[in-house]
Amino acid sequence: MSGGIALTVMFFASLREQLATESLALTLAPESRQASDRWDRSVFISAVAEALAGPRIDAQTVIELLAAPNVRLAVNQTLVADDDLVLTSGDTVAFLPPVTGG
Repeated sequence: MSGGIALTVMFFASLREQLATESLALTLAPESRQASDRWDRSVFISAVAEALAGPRIDAQTVIELLAAPNVRLAVNQTLVADDDLVLTSGDTVAFLPPVTGG
């Protein structure tokens, strides 16, 4: 079995405030992926939630925040569709909540 997939996961705007963190170093088990380097969004979110869960916030709350339909994902600064989550070691994944401006 090969090594894990090391990622940097970033949280912006309201997600950063709600999760009380700006970023997370995460290593995914390669056997968790669907095929090749493709990942199911819910599996990825569950791994992030497990890494963030603690006394301040539980995994289910993290899942609800990150899995909201209006939260977008970007990999290496490129927005990706939910069914096109391709991850390789060294990638940066960002969770982007909707923002408003004036």
